[in-house]
Amino acid sequence: MIAENLRKKFNMDQSMFSGYFRGSSFGEGSGGLIGYLNLSDDMQRTAGNTGQITNCYVAGRNNPYNPDDRTNELRGGVNLIGNYCHGGLIGYAHGPLTISNTFSTAGLYDASTGWTGGTGGLIGKYEGNATLTMNQCYFAGRMDRLLLANGKWSDNTGIMVGSATGSVVFNNCVYLSRSENEGKAVVGSSRANSKDGVTACIPGTNSMRLIQHPATSSIVNFAYPCDPALQGRTYPYKLWTTENGVKTYRGDWIR
Repeated sequence: MIAENLRKKFNMDQSMFSGYFRGSSFGEGSGGLIGYLNLSDDMQRTAGNTGQITNCYVAGRNNPYNPDDRTNELRGGVNLIGNYCHGGLIGYAHGPLTISNTFSTAGLYDASTGWTGGTGGLIGKYEGNATLTMNQCYFAGRMDRLLLANGKWSDNTGIMVGSATGSVVFNNCVYLSRSENEGKAVVGSSRANSKDGVTACIPGTNSMRLIQHPATSSIVNFAYPCDPALQGRTYPYKLWTTENGVKTYRGDWIR
């Protein structure tokens, strides 16, 4: 999806993507929900609005797209391939935007061989003289990208946001801590951002309660995984997207 030069209103609610996606040839951006989102910086001033993304998700895949093709990069838990600006939710975003109750469990691979605009678990690159606000969002997926010679992520790679020139504000956001992101930046390259409001959820510790679906909740949570090893299990993390009034997740998650 490409949404360009929106000046008055942008709302996305109760939307999801579950599958495989190869966006390595997309020059403007690639993401699980939106590749390129351009909201006017004046939207908030003239119309009193910010773009809104609410109750959405992008699901992961544990099994390869084509098990017989060992050269295919859509394997090893990777189900989204991108280039330049690549994110689990949005590849490139510009302008005033608020994202709430939204998450990604996708596995990302950055196919670029040189400089990239940004790679992030949720947003690849954010620009504009405005603010990106994230409320109760999380990333519980994989990030597999080309590394620098010293084995570190490039400066424009972040667990939540890859690169930001606008302001980024997090409220009650979390990510699943894994060996690949341990000690890595929440926001990669940024001139103005706040990393406050983001907590690492470490398996085996009490911090996992911040991301897990409450065990005492009476709300039904249906899951339809593709990985045979997950069949019959309930999606373990917080979920806001519904189908016919029932919280429903379609896809895999890290075992």
